[in-house]
Amino acid sequence: MAKEMTRVEAIVGAIELAKGAKATELQEKLESILAAEQKAKGRKTVSKTAKEKNADMELIKEFFLEADGAFTSDEIIASIEAFEGYTPQKMTSRLSALVNEGFLFKGKKDKKVAYTTQEV
Repeated sequence: MAKEMTRVEAIVGAIELAKGAKATELQEKLESILAAEQKAKGRKTVSKTAKEKNADMELIKEFFLEADGAFTSDEIIASIEAFEGYTPQKMTSRLSALVNEGFLFKGKKDKKVAYTTQEV
């Protein structure tokens, strides 16, 4: 079975073909894509947004460990001072990440989506 070509290998191969065909515009574009690919691969630091999201998720975990029952995103925003001014979309992204981790479960409460630590 032949080894599958990686994206970087494919781009390098395309650059070589572009050089042979004297397609300089294509070659320049492929080289910029290659540079971006290699730069993204080397990033090991956590972004500011990811740090903020992780901190928010910890606050939500603490809230659910102390509280009992199911809560909508609006109720969570109202209950935690640090989330004042958060939009429902921003809170939903954090809650969805906790659902994906298996910490929270989605359910219904008064025809709205609610989150709880116990499977419904």
